[in-house]
Amino acid sequence: MISIERMNELWEVVKKGATLDAQEKVIELREEMVELRTINLELREAVQSLQQRLGLRELAFDGVVYWSELPGTEKPRDPASGPFCPSCVDSDSKRMRLQDHWNKGYTIEGWFCPACDRVFS
Repeated sequence: MISIERMNELWEVVKKGATLDAQEKVIELREEMVELRTINLELREAVQSLQQRLGLRELAFDGVVYWSELPGTEKPRDPASGPFCPSCVDSDSKRMRLQDHWNKGYTIEGWFCPACDRVFS
């Protein structure tokens, strides 16, 4: 891994005017950067694979709540598609699924978040 110490070593070599040593250090740093880029790419691919396996999708905000973006649909009733609490998504990045909120007349008037106790309509 590229470390502060290695960068300081290179700086000291350059300050002394030892160009051959400096070139060797630069080559070593380039090799380490290639290795880090490879590791970074592998990690990104692993994250993407896990997100796909977990079924995580981008969220779309409709002005009241978040929904999973599904091509060709606006507000699907699939529970995995939402709605999700905007307060929990925005503040904690948690996808808290909202539950139907019933009024005293036993009709649904919006959604209730069991995590933050907020009601959305």
